[in-house]
Amino acid sequence: IEIKKPKARFEAIVKEYTGLSAKEQQNTVILTAANKDRIKLNQDIRSELKSQGVLPAGKEFKVEDAKGRSQIREFSKGDKVIFLANDNRMDLRNGKTGIIQEIRDKTLIVKTGDKTIEVDLSRYKKIDHGYAITTHKSQSITVGRVLIHMDSKQAHMNTRNSYYVDISRAKYEVKVFTDNVKEIRNQVRDFARKLTSEDFAKIETTPKKTLSQHVEE
Repeated sequence: IEIKKPKARFEAIVKEYTGLSAKEQQNTVILTAANKDRIKLNQDIRSELKSQGVLPAGKEFKVEDAKGRSQIREFSKGDKVIFLANDNRMDLRNGKTGIIQEIRDKTLIVKTGDKTIEVDLSRYKKIDHGYAITTHKSQSITVGRVLIHMDSKQAHMNTRNSYYVDISRAKYEVKVFTDNVKEIRNQVRDFARKLTSEDFAKIETTPKKTLSQHVEE
């Protein structure tokens, strides 16, 4: 889907995601290469979900990004979150996602997979919104539907490697939103480095023929 202007492109992605049912949203992830775009998409999606009445008023917490830098994030009941560091005590893995079920003081009650865990934000701070995530963080994730944001101006990040990782996250459907379809097709022709098993993690969940067709395009 080619949309030249960034504002309109982001609006289209937000509309696509927030137009899904709650169940479909839980089985959908938005992928983007740049961290700044990830933050923007998460902010816009939360804003739209609030306007729809899906997300209630939240509470602000001081958390940290993956590099330990402090930041302020508002979390609400129903928010999708992503964990950014391993914690063996809570059986948390970097890149795992979940849905906030309840907020108690400084503790988030999060359902992740078939488990519900208590996340004390005074002890575990590496957490963020998980509607949109970077390609790097997505390598352990498999969902039904993936919405991919690709900006041709970020050519150094639009490699065939990252494209394979992006499209192989989805079981059923992939939609790519970009500013220039022709340029993106050229940019994903070449591998940036030797592939590792991580690039193809869980790729077997997507039909090989479908993947080949996507890459050829």
